[in-house]
Amino acid sequence: MSDDLPHPPRALLPATGRALAQVTDRILAVATAAKDEAERERFKALLRRHPEFLVRHLSDYHPLDAELIERLTNRWDRDIEYSYTDPLGQDLFYHQWNMWKNGLSCNKALPWSLDLIERFADRWQWGWPGLSDNPALPWSLDLIERFADRWEWGVLGLSTNPALPWSLDLIERFADRWEWGEYGLSHNPALPWSLDLIERFEDRWDFEGLLFLDLPIWRLLRRQDIIELMDALPALPNQENQPKPSGSTSELTDLEDDFL
Repeated sequence: MSDDLPHPPRALLPATGRALAQVTDRILAVATAAKDEAERERFKALLRRHPEFLVRHLSDYHPLDAELIERLTNRWDRDIEYSYTDPLGQDLFYHQWNMWKNGLSCNKALPWSLDLIERFADRWQWGWPGLSDNPALPWSLDLIERFADRWEWGVLGLSTNPALPWSLDLIERFADRWEWGEYGLSHNPALPWSLDLIERFEDRWDFEGLLFLDLPIWRLLRRQDIIELMDALPALPNQENQPKPSGSTSELTDLEDDFL
């Protein structure tokens, strides 16, 4: 190219490039919006063909706000009937799903607050499945006390909910309401487990339930402790006439340590 040909002013080049980029961005934005709108309409058409999928998702999982919940109050108050079948086509069981009780009450994505819970207090499912086992609620001592007579305290309710603000004070305050058995507090890993806690309510725990928990106090035991505790157990009927191992307990411990 000849150097005699005119060149565009250098100052104009950056501005021209920015203008072109802006035009390109607008074109892409319009194209993307049109594609998104088309996909949104396709999705709406799909939901119209499968209304159960729509209402189950909205009530169970969608982050609805309080105004939208109230706006659609009459729409939530319905039952969905369905059954599960096995690969051979045999009905396994029949189920009826209520949008308020089994849906919204279990939804972890709602903007849970004391105001929201109070606003629809007479519509929620408070037992299982419902608010009492929903870990997404803003659990606090005030919330628990505010609706103490509505909660399900037992199995699959507050006693097994890991999201409560568990403390010795909370457990003591409602000691007569909890389910203490294997499928209640005794099986809840979220409690502030300690030797003090276990001793404080020693006559209430289901110790078979405690077996399933990784209690930190087990780490206090040494080998010598285990041997002493096991040796102190009553002999089994078929072991009563068997001779005891020779050597002191400490000698046996030393021998075992040599092999481990």
